[in-house]
Amino acid sequence: MTVGKIIRKVPVVVGKCTGFAVNRTFFPHNRSAHLLVILGVDLFRIGRMISNFGLPMGPFQLQDLTGYGVALAVGKEFAKAFPDLIFNSPLVELLVKNGRNVKEILYLNFCDILFPLNSVVNPISVTDKEILEMILFPVVNEACRVLDEGIMVRASDLDIASVLGMTFPSYRHLYLHFEDQFTYAAQSSSTSDSDYLLFGSDGIVFWADTVGANHCAPATSSPSSKSRL
Repeated sequence: MTVGKIIRKVPVVVGKCTGFAVNRTFFPHNRSAHLLVILGVDLFRIGRMISNFGLPMGPFQLQDLTGYGVALAVGKEFAKAFPDLIFNSPLVELLVKNGRNVKEILYLNFCDILFPLNSVVNPISVTDKEILEMILFPVVNEACRVLDEGIMVRASDLDIASVLGMTFPSYRHLYLHFEDQFTYAAQSSSTSDSDYLLFGSDGIVFWADTVGANHCAPATSSPSSKSRL
């Protein structure tokens, strides 16, 4: 923690697991996005919904930016660690086999692979709201697992990490209520006004709480719910 402050970073204590806290929490959004595309949903629409929500880019453009080889290697690690939570999408492997393992910012490579696949799919009908829930509610579930396993001690720590590590939109909230965000900041003798604002930022857990457990839980557990992806 001291080193983090010296180099002017915002440190949080994280236990050991595949992907640590942030990548572990957010890996389901790739899984859900790939499943939606396999079911016939336009990948540009998915990216547009995620960007409109406030994230810098959608999951496919993010994979293009980091490289398909990286996406394939990371996917294998998560498949070994969490076999029950993985959807084995063929898309990235098909791209790599076709020599498309370079970075393409506009993710046109995905389109070349998807055209023949989508031609034989009867696309599912989903609303924009359902796409967001299918992508983000599994992330909420994984965030709860991270907290339940003690990988991170406080929900506010995971919120800070999701905002600063995954650029989750901090304005996605209705009201402030996580008192320990401010308690933690107040315990630091070097805390400035900007630190209070930072530690009051709202991330994935806070957003889920404003949506409401009564909506998130049924949407991700009901066999008939599209959001159960």
